[in-house]
Amino acid sequence: MPNETLEVHAPTKAQPWWTDIYHMRPKTAARYLGISPSTLAKLRMRQNRQDGPVFSKIAGLVVYRRADLDLWLQENSVKSSED
Repeated sequence: MPNETLEVHAPTKAQPWWTDIYHMRPKTAARYLGISPSTLAKLRMRQNRQDGPVFSKIAGLVVYRRADLDLWLQENSVKSSED
């Protein structure tokens, strides 16, 4: 199929920017979480890892799965002001 072209669809207002992203580098993950890249980097430090989202290192590059970020947000949600 030599004449096949790749269609690129611009995101619509009804569809969030992260819809088709399953793996994120730290800067994008921080944006997704609504925190600074610096805060996310601090959560990767050995002494803080139990508090931050799960991440992987592939060939020295830090990568976050969107599912892990969603799980971390859910696990850290506060249900009332008494928590």
